[in-house]
Amino acid sequence: MWVYQLSHYNLHFAGGFQENIFCQQTERKPATTGSVKTGMTMTEKILARASDKPEVTPGDNVWVNVDVLMTHDIGGPASFGVFKEQFGQKAKVWNPEKIVIIPDHYIFTADERANRNVDVLRDYCSEQNIKYFYDIKNRGNFGANPDYKGVCHVALAQEGHCRPGEVLLGTDSHTCTAGAFGQFATGIGTTGAGFVLGTGKLLLKVPPTLRFVMDGEMPSYLLAKDLILQISTVIYTLWLISVSWMSHIIGEISVAGATYKTMEFVGTTVECLSMEERMTLCNMVVEADGKNGVIPADKTT
Repeated sequence: MWVYQLSHYNLHFAGGFQENIFCQQTERKPATTGSVKTGMTMTEKILARASDKPEVTPGDNVWVNVDVLMTHDIGGPASFGVFKEQFGQKAKVWNPEKIVIIPDHYIFTADERANRNVDVLRDYCSEQNIKYFYDIKNRGNFGANPDYKGVCHVALAQEGHCRPGEVLLGTDSHTCTAGAFGQFATGIGTTGAGFVLGTGKLLLKVPPTLRFVMDGEMPSYLLAKDLILQISTVIYTLWLISVSWMSHIIGEISVAGATYKTMEFVGTTVECLSMEERMTLCNMVVEADGKNGVIPADKTT
């Protein structure tokens, strides 16, 4: 039995999960910290910490201190251009150790114009002494090349840049993937990234939260991708639905079902997912037009 608890929506979904005897249901109560007297969601807690405020509520506009900024060979050059235009040609970034640059889109193409983007990254990282620039100079056999870190979202995780409770912004819509590690992660534009490069801050609106409580054992023939696709359909329809998993009815993705909302995933089903499966859940949040996806950190994280 799945139960999706959404703020402002009385929506439930009944599915064909079996009772799970291996994952214990945990009690979840609103937590308060210090002088805070109002319960906050996980995303609200992270943004409150990052904005040096005791509490925040959905709709608040807050200046957030960024822990990690990621860009790549698509968004990087334009972001650097904004930075130099607004802060000066010889300006220095706010913190060269909090910027992660990963060439992953054009790095293996033979097109010289596309590779020019990678050259721009190299020049900028050298100029700014960026610590975490995952360059690839030998393009002969990238499969055996230890310098090749793969797609930026995977590289961020494998290189230790995804940490619970932090704020990670990136010039890629699927930056929300990192929410699987219990952090606030979302994609931003090159204008925003240029501003972050110079200040380490960004003005963000606190999103409301859609909280999905999923309990039960997921059948072996289903994957995390099936799970998020079905959730997207539930958000889209906004009424009670019953589906037989044996018929593999996944449905279609909503393009606006979670517009500028946090999608928070909890429950015994989620607790039993691997990190790769959790990353899949959070990665697909943007396909429902969500602001970010997040899963509480635990021993698996």
